[in-house]
Amino acid sequence: MSRTWHLGGRWYAPGPELGIAGGGCTWRVLEDEDDGSRWILQSWSPRPPDRDLDMVRETYLQWVVGAEGGDPPASRFGFDEGQVWFLQKLLDPVLRDCWPRWRGVLQEAFLARLRSILAKDPHPRLVHPAAISVQAGRILLPRVIGAAPLGWKAFEASLGKEIGAQPGPGAWELPPDLSDKLAVPVRGRGRELTYLKSLVLGLASSARMERILVLEGEEGMGLSVLGKWATAVAETESIWVKGFEIQHGEKAGVFLGRMLQGLLKGFEAELYASSPETARTLARRLPTYAFLNGGRRLAEDAPVEPQELPAALRILEFLAGRHPRLIRVECAERADAELQAVLRELAMHSGVAWLLCVTLQGAGSPVKGLLSPLRVHPAAAFLHLNRLEDHDLLDLMDDLLQPNDLDPGFRAEACQASLGSPGMLRRILENAQMEGILVWRPDRGWSLAPDRPPRIRVHEDLEGRVLAGRMHRLEAAPTAVLRLLALADRPLALPALGRALGLAGDPLDETLRSATSSKLALVKEGTARLAGPRVRALVLEAAPESEARRLAKALLKALGDEIDPVLSLHLEARASDERTVLERVLRMAGQEVVPRPADAEEIVSQALGLHPSPAQTARLWEFLSDAWSQATVRGRVPSERLGQRSPWEMALEALGKAQACLGAGGGPAPGEDRGLLARLFRKQALLEVRIRRLDRALGALQSAAGCLADQPGHAEQVSLRLALGRVRLLQGCMGKGLKALEEGLRLATASGAPGAGRWQMELLLEMAKTQAHRCQFQRSLATLHAAQRTMEHDQDFRRLASVLDALAQTCLALGQPEAVHGHLQGALRASRIQDDLELQGTCHLDIGIFESCRQALGSALSHLDKALDRFAALRDRVGIARAQAWKARTLAALGEAAQGEMLLLRALEGVEARSSVSERGELLFLQAELAAFQGSWRDAARTYLEAARGFEGAGLAWRELLSRLRHVQSLARGGLSEGFDQAWDLLERCKVQVEGAGSRWLEMEWHRAHALLLSTVPDGDDGVAMESLTALGDMLAAAREIQFPAEVLEASALEATLLLRRGESLGARSRLQDACASFQQLWSGVPETMGASFLGRPDIRRFRTAVETAGLGFSIPEREDPMLDWAPTQVLDAPQ
Repeated sequence: MSRTWHLGGRWYAPGPELGIAGGGCTWRVLEDEDDGSRWILQSWSPRPPDRDLDMVRETYLQWVVGAEGGDPPASRFGFDEGQVWFLQKLLDPVLRDCWPRWRGVLQEAFLARLRSILAKDPHPRLVHPAAISVQAGRILLPRVIGAAPLGWKAFEASLGKEIGAQPGPGAWELPPDLSDKLAVPVRGRGRELTYLKSLVLGLASSARMERILVLEGEEGMGLSVLGKWATAVAETESIWVKGFEIQHGEKAGVFLGRMLQGLLKGFEAELYASSPETARTLARRLPTYAFLNGGRRLAEDAPVEPQELPAALRILEFLAGRHPRLIRVECAERADAELQAVLRELAMHSGVAWLLCVTLQGAGSPVKGLLSPLRVHPAAAFLHLNRLEDHDLLDLMDDLLQPNDLDPGFRAEACQASLGSPGMLRRILENAQMEGILVWRPDRGWSLAPDRPPRIRVHEDLEGRVLAGRMHRLEAAPTAVLRLLALADRPLALPALGRALGLAGDPLDETLRSATSSKLALVKEGTARLAGPRVRALVLEAAPESEARRLAKALLKALGDEIDPVLSLHLEARASDERTVLERVLRMAGQEVVPRPADAEEIVSQALGLHPSPAQTARLWEFLSDAWSQATVRGRVPSERLGQRSPWEMALEALGKAQACLGAGGGPAPGEDRGLLARLFRKQALLEVRIRRLDRALGALQSAAGCLADQPGHAEQVSLRLALGRVRLLQGCMGKGLKALEEGLRLATASGAPGAGRWQMELLLEMAKTQAHRCQFQRSLATLHAAQRTMEHDQDFRRLASVLDALAQTCLALGQPEAVHGHLQGALRASRIQDDLELQGTCHLDIGIFESCRQALGSALSHLDKALDRFAALRDRVGIARAQAWKARTLAALGEAAQGEMLLLRALEGVEARSSVSERGELLFLQAELAAFQGSWRDAARTYLEAARGFEGAGLAWRELLSRLRHVQSLARGGLSEGFDQAWDLLERCKVQVEGAGSRWLEMEWHRAHALLLSTVPDGDDGVAMESLTALGDMLAAAREIQFPAEVLEASALEATLLLRRGESLGARSRLQDACASFQQLWSGVPETMGASFLGRPDIRRFRTAVETAGLGFSIPEREDPMLDWAPTQVLDAPQ
């Protein structure tokens, strides 16, 4: 059915016209596309004049305040430039459906009752068969604004003469259900209504007034009644209102997605057209935009990500720009701390109006995190609902029990027991009906049962008794719905629920309506759930064991492959015997994909109660360890469980329990699965490697080797060599590490065991990294490109990210910036597809390192901060230390040396003992970098040399070469003459290695060292000067090729200075003006707040001095458009 009616921000499917008109109005039935509810529409088109419109608006508000029991339970109102609409909710069944089934006597009885109602009713009503709802004890008639469009004779004629077989009594003669939501007048809230109306009218005012309205009060004080009033007032001001109720236990991300999806309905394409980046940011949160992220969705309990809130605020501003809106949030007290923070952020920083309804729960209420900041916010207004007076409660009782002839004593006692709460009064009356104290007679209405004492009894668990009574009154099918939902303990899709029940179509719809009308279940957005945890406990308590088993089996079959592992195990435990359940868990434990740690813990906890053997228990703990090992994926990282420990430490704890089950302390007992124990030791070793406890890793591998000493062909032998190779390489034992990797490759090639190919790729990746470290760059690239093709073919994005990152590192060492950028971006894309925080952290770190090396400093800081965020979420101390150290280097490059030194000290604290040889060398190298940026050349030379010796001992040749060349440069820069002879010898020894490596970066560093050493030779030798110019020219060419703009400036300044000494001022000026683009590149990447400190950097000052010495003026370019090319005259202007 086409979406043709858009009224007040909601979409309706058109239903039948009622065939009546008058007074400028038309009438028809509409269906709300959100929940399928049906509404009677009275519409005026064209829109009446303003004077008539004001009368219509006022009539509607009077009706909302003075609603009566015979009115529809809900209404909506609105207008735009072309029309006015008035909607009233239509409850099934309607007279048109009932009339043909009734006998003639029943038809006459209904008409007599309807005549009686209309005779007493002062309000015009819509008397039409399709608009009259026939309920237990009530006949609901839509109100009419204006004159009634249909008279009695026309109404009777429309009914026809069909006479069915259904005997009496009619539904309107049956006892009403006091748990039903009945339209009643608003009692005792005159001042609150006036104040709230003034606040809502202020939302439409051009003056700046409160836009965050908070309704608060104790449970049962009528927050929803006042919320409906605020909604009605807003609707009469043409403000679109959308309401959302927070569910029990609902996560912030789920609510945010649900709210934005509801608000955006009908505007999705327009938002995407105006702000595609916003749509992409929320693509995994909103189903509408899931196609932008390949259909991948966040886990339901995934926390709200930092970038999602600004995107949500942009959506709210976009919607507010289309039409004024009011967002009504019910049951805000159910929000946990994260959801409170989200609501607070959105309410306080958006321009949209908000209505928050909060049930207060005492002084210790957790909702204080939401309310406290709003109480002092200038745009927030609070309205607290106090208890009602007894006379107001007596009026409310009459409204609820129309008609009645109750004893005054009972009425007074009921009001007193309700403690001023209209909600409690409703519950007391509902309980009295359930216990038989209140009885219904069609001729008299409500009265007290003559055989029951008319006493009010407030039970300790009144809610429990009321819910149990409702459940008891349900038929078998809706009761089964409740039991299925209780067994699942989560929302169920309606098709799956139907399959479990064996129902579809109208029978399923009727069953669901019965379950939801009891208020025990809720149906929304295609799923059903129980109303709350209390309902679940009552349902399960009342369910016979045999019935629970039958329904569990039915639900297992209905869900099929859609079922998640925790629910699967839970239902299996209900439906099967212990052995079957345990076998299912062990099969699950053998799969490569494991659930989240929280789910795995629940599965293992349940399975341990099924009496597994020691080997089975070990496999269960291994399963939990694997879940923790893979907990680096976003949405799987349980921050509240981690504390200060990383997922790998949690995995080790579970692995230790697995090893203990197999007697790992003294070696495996005869007959036990030694292959299993060897696998556990191998996994322990890899986890120990991850947190850099290398001695423990080596010990675990020795234990694993002992388990398999007599099984040289065992499948674990390949992975053991990989683990051993990693340990030895990290320890700095290059020879032993390579030997282990080569043995592993030989075994993998010869083995036909399952999984050998996977380990072969891991071994090749380690070999390629090692080849790059040894300056065997071409061999490394060949291996990595082969691995890349395999990973892309297999769509193995996790390993592809690692391969691309390794390619980037090799190309960085070679001095190939375009290739580095391409590989790193590819690695980052692959890591985002995996949504893996560890991979993303590594990618952001390596991009930050690359940007820091080429001094794109703003970008470097951004990526390093992202890396820190991800490593911090995982409590990855090694990753945090590396990111902090490179951030310290970047801050020093920005001239913020003090900040850099403090951050480097933090990186060094507590991590040096747990770092590998290469990581310790890297930290020394970065310490030297900080000293160099400050011009502390003696410290820099000493520390570069110390780093070089560390790299040399570990066989890391290219890093050693880079550190030795930087050592030579520092000696020359600092004029440290006592080391010059040694520096010349070292430069000559490095030359052969640099030429053989084929690295443009190393060649640039060698020419730089050569030029700087030549600059220490006393003036006067023209041959030395020419050699210096040649060396600087070679350095400049290489620096431009590898896109290192700071080195371009340095070479240009040195060359200009040398040319000036030779009297070649034009050549000097030409060199400096050619460097303008490099200065532009550097300057455009400097954060605005750090511009002054960057300009104070020693090498930048030297460049400026060279410019001014050459007779040129030095000026700083404008920042308005950093992508705009700057002409040299903009940067360097000759004096007038």
